[in-house]
Amino acid sequence: MPTVFYTTATTGRASKGMPPWKGVLKDEELWTIFTFLKTVQKK
Repeated sequence: MPTVFYTTATTGRASKGMPPWKGVLKDEELWTIFTFLKTVQKK
């Protein structure tokens, strides 16, 4: 699932009002966010 997260974060989802973060956040920052979200995700 990391690929889906990365693609969505970098290209955005205009239909949902989410802007693309490519060029705003570095790849390292995106992976930090992904890691955080995985730690707080309910199973």
